[in-house]
Amino acid sequence: MRDAVIDGFAFEPADLARVATPETLDKIVTDGLALRLGDASFADEIYRDIRQQAIGMPERLHDARTSIRLTQPDLPAAVPVFVTTVRWEFTVVPTYATRRFACLSDWDEYRDLDQDTAATSAWFVKPESGLDAGAPETFELVEFIVDGQPRPIRRSAKAGSQTYSVSLPRQTLEAGEPVKVADTDLGPRAPAAATR
Repeated sequence: MRDAVIDGFAFEPADLARVATPETLDKIVTDGLALRLGDASFADEIYRDIRQQAIGMPERLHDARTSIRLTQPDLPAAVPVFVTTVRWEFTVVPTYATRRFACLSDWDEYRDLDQDTAATSAWFVKPESGLDAGAPETFELVEFIVDGQPRPIRRSAKAGSQTYSVSLPRQTLEAGEPVKVADTDLGPRAPAAATR
């Protein structure tokens, strides 16, 4: 009997949805993952991360493409120097009026910002790298486009950090329709020392 119930839920998810609470579904997923991986703690950690990123996310990116290009500028340097150009292209039904791109060296502030995965992109620069997270040479948002139209970019900075902000058009938010978004940023023009 028990095997029949488990098989039924495995092949008919709608049946499981009718009888299980969100908490029960979380427990089933975590327990199943723990059995599969042989490590309950690791399974719990993985599922908490997935749940945080996916369940209840107000915006979901579709057809997302990322390109990363490393170039070496023609500058004299004692160590290799690279410029990192990152371009994102995706489709989204926007719910946030403003997008933010932050670059900082404070680990606690970075973790707080990194939790806001929909509206904020956070870059962390190791303080010991010798790079100033508040300098445009370390990070710069150079382009933000919505449905083919460039949007104005605002920059603010304080010691050790900087933030770029872009507002979406009011009519875009009110329409509730998918839009194509592209953004391009430049990463450290110095030895690789930052992570997104």
